[in-house]
Amino acid sequence: MSVKFRHLGHLDIEGGGQVHVRGDVCAIGHIEGTYGTTLVDVKDPTNPKVHSRLTVPEGTHSHKARLHDDLLLVNYESLKRGQDDGPRGLRVMDISDPSNPQELSFFHTAKRGVHRFDFDGRYAFISTELNGYDGNILMTVDLADPSNPVEASRWWLPGQSPLDGVTYDGPGLNEIHHALRFGDLLMTSCCNAGWTILDISDVTSPKVFSRHPTRQKFTHTVVPKLGADGKISHIIAVEEAWWHHPEAGVVISDVSDWDNPQIVNTIELPYGDPSQLWGSHQPNETAVDRLLFTAWFAHGLQVFDISDPLNITKVGEYSPERLGSQVMSNDVFVDWDLNRVYLMDRLRGLDILEFSE
Repeated sequence: MSVKFRHLGHLDIEGGGQVHVRGDVCAIGHIEGTYGTTLVDVKDPTNPKVHSRLTVPEGTHSHKARLHDDLLLVNYESLKRGQDDGPRGLRVMDISDPSNPQELSFFHTAKRGVHRFDFDGRYAFISTELNGYDGNILMTVDLADPSNPVEASRWWLPGQSPLDGVTYDGPGLNEIHHALRFGDLLMTSCCNAGWTILDISDVTSPKVFSRHPTRQKFTHTVVPKLGADGKISHIIAVEEAWWHHPEAGVVISDVSDWDNPQIVNTIELPYGDPSQLWGSHQPNETAVDRLLFTAWFAHGLQVFDISDPLNITKVGEYSPERLGSQVMSNDVFVDWDLNRVYLMDRLRGLDILEFSE
């Protein structure tokens, strides 16, 4: 079995940190400059067209964007730590007319602002810096009234608050990268501190359900692997490569015993020209039963069959054509109903693909 791709369309646009699609509307959160967020009409995937663009102040980026019904949520984060002036937080927009988005509210946080988030239509689960904490913590924001978001809860790793009375003594960063909701569980990536699964059956009081340090490399995103019974059988942790930690891959852990997760497999790809990043970055953010789609920086889009976590096989790949610049695939969104893939490059360009088996 192999996954084959057919290129449908391309949008020549500034690089992005996230691509998210609902219906015929695609949202791109940009990395650099004041580009902010772009809404794209993808009704005809062979000819994507810009609906509208939302700029941000100098020194700020809105590199993450999520759509739900007629709502668009985007982050406001300083480009560098320590640049704390300016609006920092979560912007909520009405996009019932995607050519003319209207701001409903702005939820202010502090310091560097919001990095990443998930949104289930009611609650936004944001990773943000706040005064009194070291690094990003997890905050749940209630958007029952999108014009008046309010904090519902917060959670942080031991050692992030001076009141904890403990000190993190591991490598790298002990903070929240971001959390993804799957039912009553939050799959929470914790940078070099591995991953934490939180029980949010009471969203106002998150509780630790399971934890694992993985390889103590930079855990970027965590998604569940489903077994034949439809229940979570494994946790997939995708590490992030970066210039000072270029080695990164995927770590698969068996959670048949949630109190004692066990790493059972890893995925690694070869490294090439050191002027590029060859490690992994970001998976499609859905539960996985068989196919894992991952944006793998210079390796482009990589697809693995993980139906048997002990015997993982690579079944497909796609590398965008770039004239005069390197490939840096940063994010991937899969529309399973249409067998369509949206692949966002960190440097420039959105590619729309159709896949088949």
